[in-house]
Amino acid sequence: MGRMYSLTTQITATTQLDIFEVIPSDDRIIVVHGLYITQASETGDAQEEFLAIKLMRGHTSSGSGGSSVTPERMNTNDSSSGFTATSGNTTVATGGSPVTLHQEAFNIRAGMQYIPTPETRITANQSTSRLVARLASTPADAITLYATMLVEEI
Repeated sequence: MGRMYSLTTQITATTQLDIFEVIPSDDRIIVVHGLYITQASETGDAQEEFLAIKLMRGHTSSGSGGSSVTPERMNTNDSSSGFTATSGNTTVATGGSPVTLHQEAFNIRAGMQYIPTPETRITANQSTSRLVARLASTPADAITLYATMLVEEI
């Protein structure tokens, strides 16, 4: 087993964006163990909507407009991660030959928990380029998203 890290963010979404963009370091593999998304700004029945999420791999150009995320060690004795991450890129990652590996729509009042079995965990390395968790729908109005991605680095 490799080292486990947690990426967390709080972002305001008004359009489609990359919730997380993770770029593996040289000679390392990253493995997604989970993705959790909730929101706290739309609480009434009238604001209920479904938003699409995509987990993608293969973009070659980084997005922009977001901010760096520090991967936090799950085990305090582990070293810092070799991969880098950003969140909230309003200009999404592009280029390459991206593939969608998982997609679903989630009810914003219920949130989303993506917890794959070991056999179906998504991986990426430097040659397959960046891994992106994308909000693939435009919210009806501004929404505050809270997200956590659990990533293993091997």
